[in-house]
Amino acid sequence: MPIVDVEIVTDGVDVDDGDVSAGLAQTLADDIGECLGAAVGTTWVRLRTLPRERYAESGGGPSGPPPIFVTVLSRRRPEGARMSAIVAEVTAVVAGRTGRPSDRVHVVFDADAAGRVAFGGRIVD
Repeated sequence: MPIVDVEIVTDGVDVDDGDVSAGLAQTLADDIGECLGAAVGTTWVRLRTLPRERYAESGGGPSGPPPIFVTVLSRRRPEGARMSAIVAEVTAVVAGRTGRPSDRVHVVFDADAAGRVAFGGRIVD
């Protein structure tokens, strides 16, 4: 059931400014689902862009490509070495598919979904 939000900070105001290609959401869903070890058809990706004019870092931030934020909601978060391995895999996939450097991809795991998220009116166990 992983739900993955991918937010790409773009250099332009248009969705199609070179950062988001047709089919990117599906490709990321397939690739990130594999990284998470999720069954086919159970990883959902929501892909959004954020114009650079609506993003800032304190002190102005580093120059170069803008960042990408990946937020993962799963039944149970991985822990320890497994978490580190998944973060490395997801970072590499997103960087590779978007052409951004790995150091500009930031991955956040939300708290466990079990017991607090519902699908179709049913709480996830």
